[in-house]
Amino acid sequence: MSVSSSILLSERAHKGQLYGNEPYFDYHIQGVVKLIIKDGYGSSYIQAGYLHDVLEDSDITIENFRSAGISEEVIEAVFLLTKTKEQNRSAYITQCKNNPIARVVK
Repeated sequence: MSVSSSILLSERAHKGQLYGNEPYFDYHIQGVVKLIIKDGYGSSYIQAGYLHDVLEDSDITIENFRSAGISEEVIEAVFLLTKTKEQNRSAYITQCKNNPIARVVK
């Protein structure tokens, strides 16, 4: 899957959502991705940056990611970046730290 496909999925997932008073995609998602690019990380990191809140904030599923051709490496990172209601913050941070892509995106 290309980065442009990740952008389209993320834009669709976050359409109409706000981050404070700002459009969620433009402010938060693009902000995260700009830092990933600035630090010189590759396309898997960039894709995870675009997709990191998609599972949490939309009805898009891991199966939708697979159908769209997203790599298992990116899917795993996005899954780990998705905090469940049952998780405490410490467990969530630990799971993110144990994956190289999730650690950078978080």
